[in-house]
Amino acid sequence: MEETEYKPIEERFNEQNDNKKLNKQSKAPYTLYSVLGFIGAIISIGMGFYKMFVYESADEDSYFSSKENINAYVGGDAYNYIINGTYTTSYFVLALVCMVFACSMLILKSINQNK
Repeated sequence: MEETEYKPIEERFNEQNDNKKLNKQSKAPYTLYSVLGFIGAIISIGMGFYKMFVYESADEDSYFSSKENINAYVGGDAYNYIINGTYTTSYFVLALVCMVFACSMLILKSINQNK
């Protein structure tokens, strides 16, 4: 049979307060990381929509010397649309990864809070 150790009330109270302090300190990184994840998702979505909708290509003769080109990489419009579509998809996937990371941090915070 196992014997239980009896501790004075003051000692048990101090242990509980120490555990609460540790829990409060451990919540801060989860909140910070989740906020950073949401900010990263918002920035990635913004960049994705920028690549999707902002496109300006000057005429092909002055392609390489023109500073008016926006999101134009090669001489043909179709190729530029394909490249911008790939960039858009990449930014949206990055936003999804950031969102999953942020939500995971919130879930971990909730789990630690209930301990």
